[in-house]
Amino acid sequence: MESKQGRFAEGRAVWSSFVELGRTLHERAQPRAGDVQGLDTWMQEVLYCDPVLPGMIAKLTSAFAGQGWKIIGPARTAKRAAFVLENADGGRGWFHFAETCAKSYLMRNMGCFVEVVHLFEPEVDEGTGELRSDLAPVTALYNMDSTKARWVRDKVYPLRYESKPWSRFDFFHLVDNPGDTDATRRRGQCALYRCLEYVKLMGLINAWEQGNLDPDFVDAILLLQGASDEQFGAAMNAREKAIDEKGNAAKRLAVLANEHEELQAELLFLRRRPESLEDFEARVRMIYEVYALNLGRDVTYWFPSQYAGRAYRTRSEVQSEERQAVESNTFHPKLQEALQRYVMPQTVHFTFDNPAVSDRDYLFRLREFVELGKTLYTARQVDGEHLATKEEIRRFLAEADGRFEEWTWNGPRKRKPRPRRTMTWRRCDRCRRCNWRWPPIDKGLVPMTRWWMCAGDGCRTGSMSTAERWWARWPNWRSHRSGLA
Repeated sequence: MESKQGRFAEGRAVWSSFVELGRTLHERAQPRAGDVQGLDTWMQEVLYCDPVLPGMIAKLTSAFAGQGWKIIGPARTAKRAAFVLENADGGRGWFHFAETCAKSYLMRNMGCFVEVVHLFEPEVDEGTGELRSDLAPVTALYNMDSTKARWVRDKVYPLRYESKPWSRFDFFHLVDNPGDTDATRRRGQCALYRCLEYVKLMGLINAWEQGNLDPDFVDAILLLQGASDEQFGAAMNAREKAIDEKGNAAKRLAVLANEHEELQAELLFLRRRPESLEDFEARVRMIYEVYALNLGRDVTYWFPSQYAGRAYRTRSEVQSEERQAVESNTFHPKLQEALQRYVMPQTVHFTFDNPAVSDRDYLFRLREFVELGKTLYTARQVDGEHLATKEEIRRFLAEADGRFEEWTWNGPRKRKPRPRRTMTWRRCDRCRRCNWRWPPIDKGLVPMTRWWMCAGDGCRTGSMSTAERWWARWPNWRSHRSGLA
């Protein structure tokens, strides 16, 4: 993955690597811990000897990438910052960008590197490594290939990427479980590295299972005494001839190698199942729990059991699981800090959402109503009838919480009809001589804030309300005016 900035394009050396696939765990020794690049490459090869862990990592990285986020701040600035994130990795989008970062974070001790492209090139002081002027706004983000990055002891340009010097303002770096010394702060112990011993064990178990299922695999040797090689070969040839003539049914027939002497046979197993795998299911379950522990989630996140749903667990169990998932998630806090420091403008704030915690009380409250309704429906009286019917339970849930009404009603939503205003006769409060029609204010539909006056000139004093301007619509207003005159 090459740099997308033109200033790094000059004199770029062609980089290529060849990874030999298909090696077993014993064909290549594990590199030492100081060789970070070699160890990361070796771990990628060993990972696919395990049939389970790659799928667990893929599910977790997808969950990390699908986590919601929001930008708080001025609308125009927040919109520009969101545009940069949504078009990260050359327009591939946020999900692709975050998923790639999470994979490098979980599977490489070198961590993940992200290239930060500014509108103008950062001006770095060659002596101190500090900026000479303010940084220009960030215009793009790109994932970098961790295998091409190499740390050097340079204060101004601490990173060499594709043999080009990079300053600390050109990228940011995330690493899982870094060391506590100056020599190990920039390399960590990723989740795959912490699972490495059990990955090798799981690879050997998988190879042992596949070997036993392979029809050409030799797992034992049979020693015969009392028959020569010629006699044994003749017996095998006779067996093959019988199979050709009679088909597969002849495979169950026995042939005699020596009719005159007694044969003695001894079976030597080349390998047996170890004692630690006598309880095979428990052993494999323990390996899965170690994987889940290092990945930061409960094992039921990947392998849900029959009673692993929320409806079968207590409130404290679900809260404990959600708390563990939040506390053990170090990827999102580190990525949030890096984006806020190196990418976001100073006037906006970037943060990840946490629906597991925010929706906890919401889900438990609904669950209590559901359990109460289920208890009322399943309980029976002496005569065999239910304490409440389905329709009564549905009405109870709808009255308890409005969200149940939306979830249980499948038909079209009906709007509540507005009360109709009927016409009634009203006497003028001033002249007492005319009756006119108006909505019945005495029933509380329209608050009475002033006297009711007719359309006559003798009553036309003071300001007119909106209702009074409609007096010309009534057919008797002219006769009423003439009567007043």
